[in-house]
Order: sequence, then structure tokens, then C-alpha cells
Amino acid sequence: MSAPRRIGRAGPPGALSARIATLNHLLLAGAGFAASVLNTIAGGGSFLTLPILIFLGLPAIEANATNRVGVVAQNLGAIWGFNRHRLFNWRSDWGLA
Repeated sequence: MSAPRRIGRAGPPGALSARIATLNHLLLAGAGFAASVLNTIAGGGSFLTLPILIFLGLPAIEANATNRVGVVAQNLGAIWGFNRHRLFNWRSDWGLA
């Protein structure tokens, strides 16, 4: 006697969750790219990335912390760029920070 046949399953047991995970990664990568373009033009990319992270299942506190990591990286890149083009004077501008 053969094993009962499963109806409605088109692959191995983890195939559906793997497809969903792939779609989540693609959605997150697309939102990250759109947010970086938005941040470059006008700022405010967090308005896009934070809701996407929460939608994908991260708790709000972890989503906000994850989003802050990107903001800090962006600010460090901006400081590096301003310093490279000699638009940042460490002595006088540090007091403004």
C-alpha cells in the first residue's frame, strides 16, 4: 500500500516558505533602494523602510533599531563626503553638532 498523496502541494515541504522568504527579500531590497534614492533627493526614506520592516514581521522596536543603523551609516557617509571635498571644518563645525 502506498503513502497517501498530498493535494495542493507543488514541491518539497519548505518550498512555499522559501518562495515567500525570497519575495520578502526582494521587497526589502526594492524598498531599500527606493529609500536611498528618496534620502538622496529630499530625505525621509524612513517613511518607506520602517513600515516595510514592520509589515515583514519585525517588532516595532527592532524595526526602528534596524532602520537607525542605515541612518547612521548614511550620516557617516555624508561626513566622509563633506570631508573629502573639504566642505567640513572639524574645529568650527564640531561645535555645531
